[in-house]
Amino acid sequence: MSIHEKLFPSSLDLIPLADAESIEEDTSTLFASSSFSSENSGLGMLSSNTNLLHLTVHLPPPYGDRGLEIAQSPSGLREKGSTTGNAVWRVTPPLVEWVMENEWFSSLLSSESTTVLELGAGVAGILPAVLAHRVKTYVATDHSQQILKILRRNIEENLVLLNATTSGKKKKASTEKADIMDRVIIDDLEWLHPPTAYLPSLSSMTKGTGFSIIFACDTIYNEALITPHVSTLHHICSTRPADLPPTLVMVATELRSYEVHTEFLQEWTESGFEVYRVSEDALSDNLKEGFAVYIGALRR
Repeated sequence: MSIHEKLFPSSLDLIPLADAESIEEDTSTLFASSSFSSENSGLGMLSSNTNLLHLTVHLPPPYGDRGLEIAQSPSGLREKGSTTGNAVWRVTPPLVEWVMENEWFSSLLSSESTTVLELGAGVAGILPAVLAHRVKTYVATDHSQQILKILRRNIEENLVLLNATTSGKKKKASTEKADIMDRVIIDDLEWLHPPTAYLPSLSSMTKGTGFSIIFACDTIYNEALITPHVSTLHHICSTRPADLPPTLVMVATELRSYEVHTEFLQEWTESGFEVYRVSEDALSDNLKEGFAVYIGALRR
């Protein structure tokens, strides 16, 4: 029985990517049918020259439309040895909206036993700001102390905006923020380091249960990072105990380079993962054009 049959509802339309042939066929169709343009899409940042972004995410009831103020570091993008994590990338806002709207994913992220890891979180903090109050533990990671500092600020600032008015309890906003931040861990994780550098600390964060879900938003843009990215996913997912459901990996990306995109998917499937693309019909309108969402789990 496939992971699809074991874990996902039949209502979730997933396209299996079993081998190089199916990957190339599906990716060719995806790029050909998309409004993607390598000439005008850029890297995928919302803005690379603004210190403070004002965004609105459209969430289902009882949340509704919520305003976010996201700090970023345009100067950090221009410094020697800089990283693209200093800016907010386009795929994250529509992804969190879709995850919250999808009944199955929303229920999965509403459990006191759910543990979440985000790889390459960057400064945005949008996913943990929206999701942290629903799960047991949310670990957001990147590999720059400057980025992690801004990331913490963004999560803390936007938790209040998202959650202070939705709790049925009469708590002060500061108390509610502290309660939710107790579930959030912000940590340094470098894919290029050996697994012994990060697995012990990740294990202690989840008390040995591993992670229920891993998010990776717009982490596929550099061919040199594909192998360490896939290796990191494999090592972390391998720590999930056999008596628990396998770790689900959700990769959301903007369409840029066909070659890099295809190479990542091929290496991901060849590393022991069962991988699916979420069909356009199953995505929200603002994720259908120029983006792709994949779900994978390590075969057992």
